[in-house]
Amino acid sequence: MKVFVSHKDTDAALARTVVQALEAQSVSAYLDELDERLLRGPKLADHLRARMSLCSHLIAVVSSSTATSWWVPWEIGVASERTMPLASFTSQPTLLPDYLRSWPYLSRVADIATYVEEAKRFDRETKSLTASAARTDWQGFHTRLKSRLGQ
Repeated sequence: MKVFVSHKDTDAALARTVVQALEAQSVSAYLDELDERLLRGPKLADHLRARMSLCSHLIAVVSSSTATSWWVPWEIGVASERTMPLASFTSQPTLLPDYLRSWPYLSRVADIATYVEEAKRFDRETKSLTASAARTDWQGFHTRLKSRLGQ
Protein backbone atom coordinates (compact mmCIF):
# COMPACT_ATOMS: atom_id res chain seq x y z
CA MET A 1 0.00 0.00 0.00
CA LYS A 2 1.28 3.42 -0.97
CA VAL A 3 -0.72 6.64 -0.61
CA PHE A 4 -0.41 9.59 -2.97
CA VAL A 5 -0.94 12.75 -0.87
CA SER A 6 -2.42 15.46 -3.07
CA HIS A 7 -2.16 19.05 -1.87
CA LYS A 8 -1.79 22.68 -2.89
CA ASP A 9 1.69 24.06 -2.20
CA THR A 10 0.32 26.40 0.50
CA ASP A 11 -0.85 23.29 2.39
CA ALA A 12 2.55 21.57 2.32
CA ALA A 13 2.96 21.61 6.12
CA LEU A 14 -0.43 19.95 6.62
CA ALA A 15 0.36 17.46 3.86
CA ARG A 16 3.64 16.57 5.60
CA THR A 17 1.63 15.98 8.80
CA VAL A 18 -0.57 13.53 6.88
CA VAL A 19 2.52 11.75 5.51
CA GLN A 20 4.05 11.50 8.99
CA ALA A 21 0.81 10.03 10.36
CA LEU A 22 0.71 7.48 7.53
CA GLU A 23 4.36 6.55 8.07
CA ALA A 24 3.69 6.17 11.82
CA GLN A 25 1.16 3.50 10.75
CA SER A 26 3.87 1.82 8.58
CA VAL A 27 2.28 3.05 5.36
CA SER A 28 4.39 4.41 2.54
CA ALA A 29 3.35 7.77 1.08
CA TYR A 30 4.32 9.98 -1.83
CA LEU A 31 4.24 13.74 -1.38
CA ASP A 32 5.03 15.78 -4.46
CA GLU A 33 6.95 18.91 -3.54
CA LEU A 34 8.16 19.99 -6.96
CA ASP A 35 8.88 23.53 -7.98
CA GLU A 36 6.19 23.98 -10.67
CA ARG A 37 8.42 26.53 -12.41
CA LEU A 38 10.80 23.68 -13.31
CA LEU A 39 8.18 21.21 -14.49
CA ARG A 40 5.02 22.62 -16.07
CA GLY A 41 2.00 21.74 -18.17
CA PRO A 42 2.01 18.38 -19.94
CA LYS A 43 5.39 17.41 -18.42
CA LEU A 44 4.03 18.00 -14.93
CA ALA A 45 0.86 16.05 -15.75
CA ASP A 46 2.96 13.14 -17.07
CA HIS A 47 5.14 13.26 -13.95
CA LEU A 48 2.11 13.22 -11.64
CA ARG A 49 0.43 10.38 -13.57
CA ALA A 50 3.63 8.34 -13.34
CA ARG A 51 3.89 8.93 -9.59
CA MET A 52 0.21 8.13 -9.10
CA SER A 53 0.62 4.86 -10.99
CA LEU A 54 3.08 3.78 -8.27
CA CYS A 55 0.45 4.42 -5.58
CA SER A 56 -2.62 2.43 -4.61
CA HIS A 57 -4.58 5.09 -2.67
CA LEU A 58 -5.01 8.88 -2.61
CA ILE A 59 -5.61 11.35 0.20
CA ALA A 60 -6.34 14.92 -0.92
CA VAL A 61 -5.48 17.62 1.58
CA VAL A 62 -8.29 20.17 1.28
CA SER A 63 -8.29 23.68 2.73
CA SER A 64 -9.71 27.05 1.77
CA SER A 65 -6.77 27.51 -0.62
CA THR A 66 -7.61 24.30 -2.52
CA ALA A 67 -10.38 26.21 -4.28
CA THR A 68 -7.68 28.02 -6.30
CA SER A 69 -5.83 24.84 -7.21
CA TRP A 70 -5.93 23.28 -10.66
CA TRP A 71 -3.87 20.24 -9.71
CA VAL A 72 -5.66 18.87 -6.62
CA PRO A 73 -9.01 18.45 -8.45
CA TRP A 74 -7.13 17.02 -11.44
CA GLU A 75 -5.38 14.44 -9.20
CA ILE A 76 -8.71 13.52 -7.59
CA GLY A 77 -10.13 13.03 -11.07
CA VAL A 78 -7.24 10.81 -12.14
CA ALA A 79 -7.59 8.75 -8.95
CA SER A 80 -11.33 8.44 -9.48
CA GLU A 81 -10.86 7.28 -13.07
CA ARG A 82 -8.36 4.70 -11.87
CA THR A 83 -10.82 3.74 -9.12
CA MET A 84 -8.18 4.29 -6.47
CA PRO A 85 -9.61 4.31 -2.94
CA LEU A 86 -9.57 7.95 -1.94
CA ALA A 87 -10.37 10.28 0.91
CA SER A 88 -9.95 13.93 1.76
CA PHE A 89 -8.12 15.32 4.76
CA THR A 90 -9.49 18.62 6.01
CA SER A 91 -9.63 20.34 9.36
CA GLN A 92 -12.74 22.16 8.10
CA PRO A 93 -15.28 19.64 6.69
CA THR A 94 -17.68 22.50 5.94
CA LEU A 95 -15.27 23.62 3.19
CA LEU A 96 -15.70 20.42 1.21
CA PRO A 97 -17.63 20.80 -2.03
CA ASP A 98 -20.54 18.38 -2.44
CA TYR A 99 -18.70 16.13 -4.88
CA LEU A 100 -15.96 15.43 -2.30
CA ARG A 101 -18.52 14.49 0.33
CA SER A 102 -19.32 11.32 -1.62
CA TRP A 103 -15.92 10.05 -0.44
CA PRO A 104 -14.78 9.77 3.16
CA TYR A 105 -13.08 12.74 4.75
CA LEU A 106 -10.61 12.74 7.60
CA SER A 107 -10.72 15.76 9.87
CA ARG A 108 -8.27 14.77 12.60
CA VAL A 109 -4.82 13.20 12.47
CA ALA A 110 -6.28 10.38 14.60
CA ASP A 111 -8.66 9.56 11.70
CA ILE A 112 -5.66 8.44 9.66
CA ALA A 113 -5.33 5.30 11.80
CA THR A 114 -8.94 4.40 10.96
CA TYR A 115 -8.25 5.12 7.30
CA VAL A 116 -5.20 2.84 7.35
CA GLU A 117 -7.12 0.00 9.03
CA GLU A 118 -9.82 0.12 6.37
CA ALA A 119 -7.33 0.54 3.52
CA LYS A 120 -5.34 -2.48 4.66
CA ARG A 121 -8.56 -4.48 5.01
CA PHE A 122 -9.54 -3.42 1.48
CA ASP A 123 -6.12 -4.45 0.16
CA ARG A 124 -6.38 -7.89 1.83
CA GLU A 125 -9.91 -8.46 0.54
CA THR A 126 -9.15 -7.43 -3.04
CA LYS A 127 -5.72 -9.01 -3.37
CA SER A 128 -7.11 -12.11 -5.08
CA LEU A 129 -9.77 -10.31 -7.13
CA THR A 130 -9.47 -9.39 -10.76
CA ALA A 131 -8.82 -5.73 -11.48
CA SER A 132 -12.44 -5.10 -12.52
CA ALA A 133 -13.83 -6.80 -9.39
CA ALA A 134 -11.42 -4.81 -7.17
CA ARG A 135 -12.62 -1.59 -8.82
CA THR A 136 -16.18 -2.40 -7.80
CA ASP A 137 -15.09 -3.18 -4.25
CA TRP A 138 -13.51 0.23 -3.66
CA GLN A 139 -17.00 1.60 -3.09
CA GLY A 140 -17.28 -0.80 -0.15
CA PHE A 141 -14.06 0.66 1.24
CA HIS A 142 -15.56 4.15 1.04
CA THR A 143 -18.84 3.03 2.63
CA ARG A 144 -17.12 1.23 5.54
CA LEU A 145 -14.72 4.10 6.20
CA LYS A 146 -17.48 6.72 6.11
CA SER A 147 -19.51 4.63 8.54
CA ARG A 148 -16.58 4.32 10.95
CA LEU A 149 -16.02 8.08 10.74
CA GLY A 150 -19.70 8.81 11.41
CA GLN A 151 -20.43 10.25 7.96
